[in-house]
Amino acid sequence: MAHTILTSNCQNKPICLLGLLVLTLSVMQTSDATDPIPVGKTGIWSPNSTNYIQWAEETTFTIGDSIAFHFTAGKDSVLQVQQGDYTNCITGSPIYAFPNDTGYNVAMFNYSGTCYFISGIKDHCLKNQKFRVLVRANTNENPSPPPPNGASAIFLSFIGYLGAFAASSLLLAF
Repeated sequence: MAHTILTSNCQNKPICLLGLLVLTLSVMQTSDATDPIPVGKTGIWSPNSTNYIQWAEETTFTIGDSIAFHFTAGKDSVLQVQQGDYTNCITGSPIYAFPNDTGYNVAMFNYSGTCYFISGIKDHCLKNQKFRVLVRANTNENPSPPPPNGASAIFLSFIGYLGAFAASSLLLAF
């Protein structure tokens, strides 16, 4: 005698599938999310507010971590730069200039290696409003080069969503 293991009471299958898709996507999106680490422990990005260099040396960063910067909008900015620009407080050719119009930025670490951050105001950088972080892989202590682009990760994530959705649909269909 066969026993039913899974039953569905949903009479409108398209609505059930849509609901299941939304639930699946929301669970998958939030499963890896972590709160950003406040820069310098306080999150305040301003000259002389904290010793950012010491803070960064004492803090462990891994892939997937992020840092939050709070500052007065339009009065400061955050730049990710190369090592030489970090050392000499050169603000003219950053790897990435975070927007300064909101007073809040989050930098997420997607690969292991050393990342350099400075204030977009040279005088602030000269007052040590800068730091570097060593981002470690989650399972491997050796830094690895960044991926060539994020397209492959996005594609694989999309394939994962489709697979989860297809599997869920099959369960509801039977």
